[in-house]
Amino acid sequence: MTAAPRFLGLLRKAWPRQVADEVMQEEDKDLTHLTAQELAARLLPSRGA
Repeated sequence: MTAAPRFLGLLRKAWPRQVADEVMQEEDKDLTHLTAQELAARLLPSRGA
């Protein structure tokens, strides 16, 4: 899960326990300024975007 810090906090409060248990990793970053290629490379590094 990647979201801006403030929004990530809101998500954590809103998620049911079942959803929170499935989140494997969190990154409190705002990535909206990245291009599609940069975003893919950041979130899917094994695919070598």
